[in-house]
Amino acid sequence: MKRKFLQAILSLSLFLLIFLGMKFYYSQTSPRIETAGLYDHLGGDFTLSHISGEKHLKDLLGKPSVLYFGFTSCPDICPLSLNKLNKTLDKIDPKVHQRLNKVFISVDYKRDDAKKVDEYTKYFSEDFISLAGTKEQIEDVTKKFAVHFEFIPLKDSALKYTVDHTSRFFLLNSKGKIVNSYSDITNDPQFSQDLKELLP
Repeated sequence: MKRKFLQAILSLSLFLLIFLGMKFYYSQTSPRIETAGLYDHLGGDFTLSHISGEKHLKDLLGKPSVLYFGFTSCPDICPLSLNKLNKTLDKIDPKVHQRLNKVFISVDYKRDDAKKVDEYTKYFSEDFISLAGTKEQIEDVTKKFAVHFEFIPLKDSALKYTVDHTSRFFLLNSKGKIVNSYSDITNDPQFSQDLKELLP
């Protein structure tokens, strides 16, 4: 009776060891971000203007990146979004700003050049990578990231037009692949969780 009891204990212990071993193995080899693969058809290389010269997707490799599309004369959504990004990162770790690329891409190719976009983002943080482009370049990169933008005429306004655009944050891994996107990173704990998994 005692021998059978010991055999049962040994069998149960062996089963638990095998189960825990397999669980650990698959947790290391499988993507931890649940949306992995969902964005495989989006993203890709681009050519845009920076104050230092041309920038491509390859220039972002080696670190995770957060991309946001907007424009410098945006009255509310863009400033709020860039502030939210900084505050959310500060909550994770104030030093995290240097461990990823914060990228702002202007969709307003009519007004915004590399210098203007750089000056704009400096109000929010010195470490933004600020990018602009020609009509063809902006249409190319927005198509690749499924970002909509549209010029809306403004009557009796010195601005003459505003730009309706998709307001989403795109999280890229260190290889430049989109792993997730978010409309509200402040109230979406998934952003912080996903970013922590990607940070070196």
